[in-house]
Amino acid sequence: MSKKASQLLIGVLTFVLMLTAGVASSQTVFADDDTADAATTTTTTTDNSASDTTTTTTKKTTKYDKLYKVAKQQLGKRYSYGSTGPSSFDCSGLTKYVYKKAVKKTLPRTAAAQYAKYKHVSGANLKKGDLIFFNYGSGIAHVGIYVGNGQMIDAQNNGVKKESFHASWWHPYVSGYARVSNMQKAAK
Repeated sequence: MSKKASQLLIGVLTFVLMLTAGVASSQTVFADDDTADAATTTTTTTDNSASDTTTTTTKKTTKYDKLYKVAKQQLGKRYSYGSTGPSSFDCSGLTKYVYKKAVKKTLPRTAAAQYAKYKHVSGANLKKGDLIFFNYGSGIAHVGIYVGNGQMIDAQNNGVKKESFHASWWHPYVSGYARVSNMQKAAK
C-alpha cells in the first residue's frame, strides 16, 4: 500500500472515530509538491452542549522537510574539491553540511566513510533523505541526497544540482544506498 493510500486510510478511520465521538467534520489535505512529506489536518469540532466551533490547523514538519529545505538552499553553489561549505562544496562536504545544519547530525567527512558508517538499504526501500553512493571502479567516490521521484541533490564538478540519479551518466555507477536517520520523524 502506498504512503498516501495509508495516510488516507488512517484519515478515514480517524474521521469515523471522531464522528462517533461527536466531532462534526475532519479533512486531511496531502501536499503533492516535493517540499512536503507531511499532512496538514484541519479539524472542526462541535461541542454538543454549546454552539462553539473550534478549527485547528497543524502541519507536522519532519526532519526530511528541514533537510530538503537546507539542501535546496545550496543549489547552484560551486564545486570545490575538499570544500564543506557554506559557499562551495564537494559531494561529501555537501551531505555533511546539510545533515549538520538541518538535523544536527554529524556525518563522516568522505563519501567512503559515510557509506561505511550507515545502515545500507536496497533501492526498493529508498526513502527521502537517504544517501546514494557511486563507484566508478576504485571504491565509493561520490554521494548525493535522495529527494524523491528518482531525484538527488549532489555537489558535482559543475556545482550543486538536483537531477535524476537514473540518468545514463549516473545510474551505471550506483553502488548502494544508506539510511542516516529516520527522516519521517517530527522535527524538533
